[in-house]
Amino acid sequence: MNYRKRIFLRAAFLIASVLLATQILAPRRTASILPALSPLAALCAAITRGTARWSLIAAVPLLLTALVKGRWFCFHLCPTGSLAELVGRLRRKHRGRFKGFPNLGPWVAMLGVGGSFVGYPLFIWLDPLSLFSGFFSALRFPLILGSSAMGVGLVIVLLLNVVRPNLWCERLCPLGAAQKMLGRFGKWLGSPKIDTTSTGLARRGFLGIGGGTLVGWTARRYLGRAPKVVMRPPGSVEESKLAGLCQRCGNCVRACPTRIIFPDFGQSGAIGLLTPVVRVAHKYGFGAGQMACCEADCNECNKVCPTGAIRRLALDEKRDVAIGIARVNRLQCLAWSGHEFCLECKSVCPYDAIEEEEHNGVACPIVDAELCRGCGKCQCVCPATQKAAIVVHAVPQTSLVSDFQF
Repeated sequence: MNYRKRIFLRAAFLIASVLLATQILAPRRTASILPALSPLAALCAAITRGTARWSLIAAVPLLLTALVKGRWFCFHLCPTGSLAELVGRLRRKHRGRFKGFPNLGPWVAMLGVGGSFVGYPLFIWLDPLSLFSGFFSALRFPLILGSSAMGVGLVIVLLLNVVRPNLWCERLCPLGAAQKMLGRFGKWLGSPKIDTTSTGLARRGFLGIGGGTLVGWTARRYLGRAPKVVMRPPGSVEESKLAGLCQRCGNCVRACPTRIIFPDFGQSGAIGLLTPVVRVAHKYGFGAGQMACCEADCNECNKVCPTGAIRRLALDEKRDVAIGIARVNRLQCLAWSGHEFCLECKSVCPYDAIEEEEHNGVACPIVDAELCRGCGKCQCVCPATQKAAIVVHAVPQTSLVSDFQF
């Protein structure tokens, strides 16, 4: 392919990737396509789940391309690679200075695959398609520090390429390294003999995957103890699998119209870093008259997850899933403690989960735990001044839907 065709192809795919990552294209579920293209992330997710998903089909074209042409995707399509190459041209005289740097990409890839066997694929968030998607997921207005942190990964990659052009692509990128290994494997399949390169690759693969399994098991054992149950988006898999399945692409963060999904910064433990958590706001959300709660008629976050960490739920299924339970603090409640006539929480509850109980001649709210879904609407409208008198608390998530949904 000549230079002009390569540049045109890179520019076209970069524009398409931006449209996918920003979720401008309709339907919104197309946002999951870009991070789902990675065969490395797809493999890690499949091993972690222990089952296949129909959405793995998206990774097949890149997988077959790598077997036949090695890193063709890297050099002609990868949006992160395109941006890295572009900023690397700012210091053309420094090209090649990465050659003394150790080749860490294959080890990052193999550690991720090994960690998947114990439910925690190490460094899966370093997948370049996840980094690209995460950057645009961070760009939501108004800018919030917690969400903006998801864009740091791509920024660091670009800064590395300013200092040392091609360092990321040639020495650090796990997806690029995986494609290169697949290309060598494809050549070996078509060769009548096994050479020393193939046996050396097999030996390194055994050490890398075995080491990843050991390190992943250690991480889960000593770092995987979450201090408390955290509130997750509806449809999330159980906590023991979420950290391993989540690609940290940020799609769910950007898709949420009420902006209650944020990347986690330690609330769910060290291995849950940057996984999605739900935070319901007291009073109203970012827009005039808009509540920062999980709306009963919304399942946007379900449509954009590429790995199944958040499962696809129809609206009627989603309304049957509890992400939390509301509890009334009677000392804070205007009705219970102040003897004021206030049932704002009851008036907005879409699940009819709040009932009345008379106390000192005043109707006071109580929560029916079997009906409450933890949407947080009651918490949003609570008129208590300092702190909401009714607050949603997280409940553990469980697997409710088939793994074979596209």
